[in-house]
Amino acid sequence: MNTSRSEKCGRLITAALDHAPEDREAFLRLACGADEGLFAEVKSLLAAHEAASENFLKGSAMAKLQRRQGAEETVKLQDASQDESSIFPPGEKPGERICNYKLLQPIGEGGFGTVWMAEQEQPVRRRVALKIIKLGMDTKEVVARFDQERQALALMDHPNIAKVFDAGATELGRPFFVMELVRGERITDYCDKQELSITDRIGLFIQVCHAVQHAHQKGIIHRDLKPSNILVTVNDGVAVPKIIDFGVAKATQGTLTERTLFTRFDQMIGTPVYMSPEQAEMTSLDVDSRSDIYSLGVLLYELLTGHTPVDYATMARAGVDEIRRLICEVDPPRPSAKLRTLSEKDLTTTAKRRHAEPVKLPGVVRGDLDWIVMKCLEKDRKRRYETANGLALELQRHLNNEVIIARPPTTRYLLGKLIKRNKLAFAAGTGIALSLVVGIVASVWQAVRATRAEKAAHAEAQRATAAEKLAATRLKAMTIERDEKETARREAEAVSNFMNEIFQRKGSPREGRTVTVAELLDQAVKKVDTDLSKHPELQAKLRHNLADNFYSLGLYHESIPLYEKAREYCLATLGAEDLRTLEVLMDLGRAYIDVGRKNEALKIREETLAAWRKREGEHHSRTLLATRDLAESYYACGRRDEALKILEDVTPKIREALGSDHSYTLSSLGVLAMVLQTANRLDEAVKLREEIYQSRLRVGGAEHADTLWAMNMLAGVYMLTHREHEALGLYEKCVTSFRKSYTPQHPWTLNAITALAKCYGSLGRHEEAAKQLEASVPDSRKVLGNRHLDTSRAISALAESFIKTGRYGDAFDLLNELEFEGSGFTFYAMKLRAMIAWSASGSDRAKFHQRLLQWVADTKSGYNAERAARLICLYPIDDLSMREEILAQARNAVNPRENNKGHWPRYQMTLGMAEYRSGNYPAAEAALTAAVETASDVLNGQGSSVAMGASYYRVMCLFQQDRQPEAHELFTTTEAKMKPLPPEGKISLLDVDIHYDDIVLWLAYKEARAMLQTTATPTKAP
Repeated sequence: MNTSRSEKCGRLITAALDHAPEDREAFLRLACGADEGLFAEVKSLLAAHEAASENFLKGSAMAKLQRRQGAEETVKLQDASQDESSIFPPGEKPGERICNYKLLQPIGEGGFGTVWMAEQEQPVRRRVALKIIKLGMDTKEVVARFDQERQALALMDHPNIAKVFDAGATELGRPFFVMELVRGERITDYCDKQELSITDRIGLFIQVCHAVQHAHQKGIIHRDLKPSNILVTVNDGVAVPKIIDFGVAKATQGTLTERTLFTRFDQMIGTPVYMSPEQAEMTSLDVDSRSDIYSLGVLLYELLTGHTPVDYATMARAGVDEIRRLICEVDPPRPSAKLRTLSEKDLTTTAKRRHAEPVKLPGVVRGDLDWIVMKCLEKDRKRRYETANGLALELQRHLNNEVIIARPPTTRYLLGKLIKRNKLAFAAGTGIALSLVVGIVASVWQAVRATRAEKAAHAEAQRATAAEKLAATRLKAMTIERDEKETARREAEAVSNFMNEIFQRKGSPREGRTVTVAELLDQAVKKVDTDLSKHPELQAKLRHNLADNFYSLGLYHESIPLYEKAREYCLATLGAEDLRTLEVLMDLGRAYIDVGRKNEALKIREETLAAWRKREGEHHSRTLLATRDLAESYYACGRRDEALKILEDVTPKIREALGSDHSYTLSSLGVLAMVLQTANRLDEAVKLREEIYQSRLRVGGAEHADTLWAMNMLAGVYMLTHREHEALGLYEKCVTSFRKSYTPQHPWTLNAITALAKCYGSLGRHEEAAKQLEASVPDSRKVLGNRHLDTSRAISALAESFIKTGRYGDAFDLLNELEFEGSGFTFYAMKLRAMIAWSASGSDRAKFHQRLLQWVADTKSGYNAERAARLICLYPIDDLSMREEILAQARNAVNPRENNKGHWPRYQMTLGMAEYRSGNYPAAEAALTAAVETASDVLNGQGSSVAMGASYYRVMCLFQQDRQPEAHELFTTTEAKMKPLPPEGKISLLDVDIHYDDIVLWLAYKEARAMLQTTATPTKAP
């Protein structure tokens, strides 16, 4: 054997050993091509080697090394100067480390290489699946292609898709990929072992379709869908399919100019029996999402019949050209026909595994399922289902006894479907008809006999006419639906191609996934604006798609302009009640809420709910969800009683309509829990949060984003119920998981860090809190912007940590930089300022007060004016012009047209404080007296704090008017009603029992007490 021949044999044997045993002969047929001599030689050597070797998975890592060394000796490589390890590298051993991963045990072997269970050690500890790619691939190119693919993989977040975490190269230069460890079995094996019925198998398969659709919408094509890449796990008794290896097939293929079937070392990409015709064609360069539809069709064929359309034995016997011919030209038998060709023994086994009777199984599959499968397996991809969702919907139609698109709408078929959907009505009608006939025959047989034929003919003619009309109507509807589907397919293809083009662009590495993908999306936005200006419909669809992607990355501000442009198009061309319009409006309302534009969100949600009611009625699930969204907006706008009433009514209806574990049901329960927390119904809120978390964990698993968010929210309600140590454990898990699954800069990660820091603070660990927040606040400013409520919360929490550690100057600096946007921002700023006044009075405040006044002038809101004026009036005001401006703002706030009854006592108190600081003591006393008289009636729980605070300012007014006895008497009376004051520096933003009104009261008490203790003459305008 010459050197080049032996080298080629060595490479082929090594590559064949990395295929599953049943795939090896088919692989060699393809790899050897027309060279029958090479095929026979390698097959013989491989057989000899297999006979002398132990099975890979039963042997040690050393056995793998020995096997490859044995193969090397078998082919007798002659070139001693060649580095043998470059062809047959040593096997990996349990316990070895590859970067941050410790190998534990091999768990699988396939076409691309060996899969190990490994333990990640840095930056977090977890079990992962580590796939080491076999020889014959350029390491740098593989890892670079994976890096490029990872930008798009970062966008995928679906409970039925295993995450791909990392990629790199071993010390020996072999590429590896790190994926989520899925403990499950192949979907076909699981279905057979559990003896799942055809209906149950279709239910599992539909979940797989939805996962594939999710990936396609992100521009990701799997390219190697097969049972070994779809594993089924069981969570709390519920079967959950998970697709693995997304991104790996793309990364390990050749460059964009190479063929898709082979790499330069003759390695096949994809498994032949599941491979689409366009993948098998040597000239094919434009594989798209419909290739995955073909593979799904093969999988569905196998789930139904237990066999693939073309079996492995046929593939193994065929040459390479014949294999391509089988894939590209030969139509496989329909699934029902395949079942009828099985031997009696094989059919009995197949039926038993499908919980069916052998004689009935072909009939179960015949009809709709035949048509659906064969549409997936069309050689011309234009005739397949355009999307995975389209396939899922078609299967759901079959399960619902509805008419499917794949099948011609004959009259017999349409009537058959009608009867199946209305069995009871048809059965009842038949029974009644028979009873009537019997009665007629018994009583008036002779009369009926004369006219029966005529009536029967007339009835038959009517039935035929009705059937023809029904068929014609249905045919017309089917034609329209098909036209719409074809349009949707073209749009989906354009979207997929566009996203693929964006994500396939090479660029320099950036700081993290979020930043890199965000930059790619920015490029996509520009391309949409320029390249699609003459295609407004596609432009709008892509804008909506891109907006969703920005939103999924937490880039809410960036998503809004795209949603708004998509809304403009949809409203102008489709109308307010079109499905696409309503979906855009719901997404836009959600984004508005997340950036604090709550009034705009409220307006959109009111319009959206009205449209859903008109389109679908009061009880449709989308109407119920729109009602929930409106309640959320009511809550955000301070209309909390209305929100709670609506949510308590609509949430049970959503649960009934969608089921307890549906994502929309759980998100609705989350909104209700949020409002219950505010209403201080904490026991109910805790119960709901625990239910949500357990459901998310059961459905999506521990690492899914929804599960992590549910954990974060559960920790929050634990904090409110003083279960800080339980909350701490949950928060720490959240932060760790968000950092590893997303990035340190993702909004969800930043939110979790802020919550963790607040928890540290509540436990007195203020230095740790400050350390976390000092690292995260710059990221929050960069990603969310200074005006985002989460940024405000993070800055406020950091300022509080500074106060607790005595860093008052740093706290003031933070608050001086804080942006004001809505009541949420103002609340934190006001309460923190009051806390600083309580803990460190005398610090410089002028800059902050000037910014507050400017903000009030910009907002033109009496509510904001009152809050700003009250905060500034907590201190003596030396600046005469500021006194005048504050007094003007306070007087504006008390304008009855600018407020309601609920705000009146605080507004009167603020006016009294402003008059007092300006030296207008009689006017101040009058306003403060009005505040005291109305506070208890209007403000419920906080009325006493406002009344007592106003009383202490009235004490100071009396003192300044030389009415000291009255001042002392009022002080003593008010002091007797007060609870003990907390130590200075011992109050927290997290303490829900401490209100801003309480801190105002304490400061007024301190100032009044100090004034009464002095013997000095009263001064003017304190």
